[in-house]
Amino acid sequence: MANPAEVYNMIQLLLQNAKLVAQKKLTCSDVARTHNRLLVRENQIKLEVFLNEEELGVIGAQESVPVRVIGPGSVESNLQFKKYNLSETAKFYAITHGWGGFVRRTGLQVMDTIQLWSFRVNGNLCFAVAKVEL
Repeated sequence: MANPAEVYNMIQLLLQNAKLVAQKKLTCSDVARTHNRLLVRENQIKLEVFLNEEELGVIGAQESVPVRVIGPGSVESNLQFKKYNLSETAKFYAITHGWGGFVRRTGLQVMDTIQLWSFRVNGNLCFAVAKVEL
């Protein structure tokens, strides 16, 4: 068991490295069981600085990066992060492979506004989904 000082230092480190990736209002397709993914338009992404060179290469090749996602109620899931280029003007980032279960366990609903934050644990990309009360 970690002592409180170690836990505090770990939380401070995570907070210093956290980056706001996007804020969006959830749509029907974001929470639909049949879609099973969160879509964020490329122009809604604050900066791609949360991705390292290897991840940029993987995503650029239309493949997925494994990510740990933490949400409301401390729900945690191992999901996938990828980029979809549907056309020259329709480009999206997506969290997939289990997003639907994550939505059900966190109670996220259509019209909820969320913030997507990135951070790293032992060098691995992670996301925190925070519900925003406007």
